[in-house]
Amino acid sequence: MGRPERLMWFFQAMATMQSSGLSLVRSLESFDMGSDLVLRKASQTILAEVLNGRSLSTGMSLCVGVFSPYQVATIRLGESGPGVEAALAALAESEQRKIRLRQQFQRSLMMPVFLLVLVFLLSVLFLPFCIFPAYLQLLSGLQVPEVGWFGTLVAGMRLTQSPIFQLSCILLLGMFGFVAFHSGQRENFCRSLLLVLAKIPGYGPYFGGLYGAASSWQSLIAGLEALFLSGSLGEVWGRAILYLRTAEFSAALSAQLEAGGKLTDALRPAAVASGSLLIFMHHLQMTEAIREGKKAYEALAAPGIFPPMFLQMIETAEETGTLSEGCKKYGQFLAEEASLAIDTAVSLLEPLAVLFVGAVMGVLVLVMMYPLVMVVQAL
Repeated sequence: MGRPERLMWFFQAMATMQSSGLSLVRSLESFDMGSDLVLRKASQTILAEVLNGRSLSTGMSLCVGVFSPYQVATIRLGESGPGVEAALAALAESEQRKIRLRQQFQRSLMMPVFLLVLVFLLSVLFLPFCIFPAYLQLLSGLQVPEVGWFGTLVAGMRLTQSPIFQLSCILLLGMFGFVAFHSGQRENFCRSLLLVLAKIPGYGPYFGGLYGAASSWQSLIAGLEALFLSGSLGEVWGRAILYLRTAEFSAALSAQLEAGGKLTDALRPAAVASGSLLIFMHHLQMTEAIREGKKAYEALAAPGIFPPMFLQMIETAEETGTLSEGCKKYGQFLAEEASLAIDTAVSLLEPLAVLFVGAVMGVLVLVMMYPLVMVVQAL
């Protein structure tokens, strides 16, 4: 059981024990985190804070890296509003939805990713170090003329056998690992990449100054997300991303409002819970619009991020006075739509991966058989 599953189990168990009438101290003492040392330490920290007379949210806020700001804010609102039980149940439902979508996404991507990794290993490791040496030795024995496109391919094979090429591959892999696992170098790499992407005509603004307040890595992710949402890929991958982000935002906003929070105070935790840097970087704009007297749907429509159906629902729910309930229902609906959108996007990716693998294998077979055909023709 992974960390998100244990967090879901923690919230579910705590909500059940609270609804059964157990005290908060007794509930924390009864809960078993199993083999997860991080969550066990977090549970002990929370219990110590509660025994000292502090609140559950205070204890959770001390567990940096375990509970998100959205989760802490939801519990804090529950403590000052309708109760901790409702806040815990809402968090458990939110974690369960995230886990279900993540598992579906992982299952859907398993085959395409396997095929692409197979092609990568075949192209980078198996061919240059296992196939090409034997193939070049066979060519030298058959004395096949190396002319035209075949001569170009053979020259490329011989290039892969040179010490300089192999040393370059090792250095590139080492640099990739260094950049991937070293946060400072990763930041420098993303900053350089952002400068290049910002100069692309038509797409540069997605990676421009709008994201300057965040780290380069976050800016790159936000730019790619905006590119998916606004570019030609928006109908496929962009729809899945849009529905998923909006579903998380809507569910988190509903949990905050049900816990007794104000809309202006709920936007920031909901934006954090959505996992979208685009939404987070516009939450101040939406909050200021509401404080200036604008309606909720007008404030949410200003950044141009959310789908029109979501904005229409917000308008209807606000007019009927059921904003928190409407956000919850629409969050569930969007989660289902995100699931369908992920299936659609991956269903388009699978045949592309199969065609790519087939094309690579077809080229390899053609190259391998060509010398034999030339030898037969020369007889």
